[in-house]
This record gives sequence, structure tokens and C-alpha cells, in this order.
Amino acid sequence: MSQTQGGPTRPQTPFSSPSAGYSSGTAQTPYGSTTSQGNAQPQQPGPQPSSGAPRSSQVGSAPKGMSPEDFEKLCRGIETTVNNLSRVVGQGLGVAGDALGKAFDSWQQGHGTTTPGQPASPQTPGAPTPATPQAKPRKQHRQARSASASTTTALSKRRIKSGFPLKATGMLMAFGGAASTVVFTLAGCMGLAGTVTIPLAAQIAAVVTCFGLAAASLAFCLNGVKRIRIANRSLTLRRLMGNREVCTIDELAAQAQRTPKQVKKTLRTMMNYGLLPEGRLDDDETCLMLTDEAYQQYRQTQAHYQQQLQEQRAQEEARRRARLQTAPSTLTKEDEAFLAQGENYLTQLRALDVAIDDVEVSAKIVAIEEVVRRLLERAQEAPATIDDMDRLMDYYLPTTIKLLAAYDDLESQPVQGQNIQSSRREIEQTLDVLQGAFEKLLDSTYQDLSLNVSADISVLTSILAQEGLTENPFESKNS
Repeated sequence: MSQTQGGPTRPQTPFSSPSAGYSSGTAQTPYGSTTSQGNAQPQQPGPQPSSGAPRSSQVGSAPKGMSPEDFEKLCRGIETTVNNLSRVVGQGLGVAGDALGKAFDSWQQGHGTTTPGQPASPQTPGAPTPATPQAKPRKQHRQARSASASTTTALSKRRIKSGFPLKATGMLMAFGGAASTVVFTLAGCMGLAGTVTIPLAAQIAAVVTCFGLAAASLAFCLNGVKRIRIANRSLTLRRLMGNREVCTIDELAAQAQRTPKQVKKTLRTMMNYGLLPEGRLDDDETCLMLTDEAYQQYRQTQAHYQQQLQEQRAQEEARRRARLQTAPSTLTKEDEAFLAQGENYLTQLRALDVAIDDVEVSAKIVAIEEVVRRLLERAQEAPATIDDMDRLMDYYLPTTIKLLAAYDDLESQPVQGQNIQSSRREIEQTLDVLQGAFEKLLDSTYQDLSLNVSADISVLTSILAQEGLTENPFESKNS
């Protein structure tokens, strides 16, 4: 290997070799080695190895037991590995820098720190080009969608509380109850087996106590399982509701694949546990409202509907009275007293309808009121039917008013016990019976009219047949 004169040769390693034949990204010049960025490195004094020399002579002699060729291959492999590692690390740092720069730019745009006319930051080699004007609407759409999702999540969390505390306590209760159930059950079985030598009376008492505690522990465990289930269903309800304030029970049941009765029971349990701070069901229990604003709007709508209904009834009553006043009066004083008493009962029915909150009972009251009104109109038109309505005024209507007043009193009680609920159900069933009875009574008032119509039709048919205008009904029957 040719050497220049003037000093000893400097030892070289695979990480500091200036040879152009093996070092990537460098160029050998008469003044020293130059890197790919053009920064000249000063050449060390002394003789330098020639470019054509083998690598084993540039990095030193091969260790004992290794041929120069194997040593040179080893040096090449180490150098290649280091270069690849450096390239991968450089690319990773470049990607991380680009991501950090984008995050900083987004933060500046979100906080309004960028000013018009500010020069753009220089682009890093290999970094993506700035977004084109066509890409801005897509970016704004993504930001708006992300903001909407964040708002929806915040609203859902405010309307439906997190079930994590309930689930955590449920897990503790379930595991603790299960372990206690096993322990007390084993203890009771051991007492039954007579493994403990104690007096018989004490043994029986211990066995009964152990099994009693096992039953209590099992109930404790089941209560914990119930809490876990309710907490999981609160997450499902939050997902189904989204940012909505109102949803029907049928829709929730269809999406949750459960029956409406099960959904209503679950919602009441969630309300009892405080997972729905402002949650309420409507009067018919067909709709769930999660906010006080939605419930107030529902109440206003109900009040407006009731007001319109009352106004409609008042208008109908005014028209009926006007019609009766214009018609010729053939009523006696007893008949007028009968009608006045009926009007008094109708007024009491309307007042009870307003006082009672139950929607189903209110609908039954409206139906009874309508039938009674038609009975009074029939009595006005045909005073002869008043004699058949004595029981209506003397017993049926007073008893109906009495039952409805009792229902209103039961409904207003703060604690709805079993006896109160049973009495309310009996009154509701009795209202159906009364409505049917009043309808039959109304139908019976047209009995004479029906007989007269049937007689007139028979006479008319016979006359038409005698004159040959129609077939003789007796001949057609015989044929």
C-alpha cells in the first residue's frame, strides 16, 4: 500500500473512514473529504490511504482467527446497518417535526394568533405541501363535525349521568355478596354435617344463622348485579339519545330490542338512581323527556290543548242552549227541573275532569259527559222519555260524581300504597261499566221511535205490493 512521506498513518475505523469508495454521501478532494452538504472537513496531517486500498488496510488488521476478507465483510455490514439506522431515525424525526408543526398551526388558527400577511414558515424537506383552497372546505367540515360530536357528548353527559360510580359499587356488592354467600353456605353445610361438636340447640341456631346470612348475601349480590346492569343500560341510552331531548318509548324499545314495558321499568329505575337528573315520562308514559325545558314545553302544550277542549265544549254548550231556546217549549216545570239538575251534574263532571291528572280516567270522564249530554238533549226533544231517566238523576249520576271525587282524593295522596292503587283500579273499571250503561240507556230512549219506524216501513211495503209496484213479500217468502 502506497504511503506519503511526512508522518505516521492515522488509524481509521468503520465510522470515520474518509474513503470515497465506501463512505456514502462524501466526495474525496485534494483538500480533504467533503460531505453531501458541502462542508469541507480538514485533512489530517500525514500520509493518507489510497482510494483503491482494501478496507482491512484502512481500518486496521483483522483480529486473530479471521481472514481479511471476512473482516472486510463485517466492516461493510456494520457500516450499512449504521447508515440505515441513521436514515430511519432521520425520517422519524422529520415526520414528528411535521406533525408538531401542524398541531402548532392548528392551535394558532383555533386561538386566532395568526395575522394576515404573516410570512409562511419554511417547509421542511419532505414535508407535505400546504393545503389547497379546495381542501379547506373539507377541513372546515371535519372541524365542524368534530365540534358537533364534542357538543353532543357534553350534552349527553349532562342529561344522562355517568354510570361508572353505580357500576363500581355494583361490582363491589356483587363480588362481596357472592363471596359471603359461598362462605356462609359452606359454614351452614358444615353445621348440618355435624363436623363441629357443639350442643344440638347451638348447632341448629348456627345453621339457621349461616343460611340466613347466606340468603342476605345472595340478595346483596343480586342488587349489585342489578346496579351493573342499570349502569350499562345508561350507556346504551346515552348512545341512542345522542343530542335529542325527547324520544318515544316505542323507538327506544325498537332500537334496544326490548318491550316498551321493560324500557319504562328501566327508565324509572334509572331515575331512582339519579342517572336521569331531569328525566320524566309524559302522562301517557309514551315519551321520555331528558330536560326541564322539554317537560315545561310539554306541560304548556297540554294546558293549551285542555284550554282548547274546554272552549270547544263551551261553544257546543252555547249552541245547544241557543237551539233549545229558539225551539218551541213544551216542557213542564218538572221537566225543566230535571234538565237543570242534569246540567248541574255536567258542570261537576267537567270540574272533576280538570282536577284529575290521569289521562285515561280523564278520557273516560269525557266519554260519560258526552253520553249524559245526549241524554239531556233527548229529554229536551222528547219529554216523554224523562220518566225513563229517573234512576239516572236519582242514583247513577250522583254515584258517578261521588266515585270521581274519591278518585281525585286518592290520586292526590303523596304515598300510593297498595290499598290506594287497588281502589283507583276499581273506580277506573266502574267508569267503563257506567259508560256502557249510559249508552244503553240512551239507546232505549229511541225504542218507541224504532217501533214506529218499523211499523211505517211494514205498512209502506204492503201498500206498494198491493199496487203492484213491488213484489209481494208473502209470495216471495212462499216461493
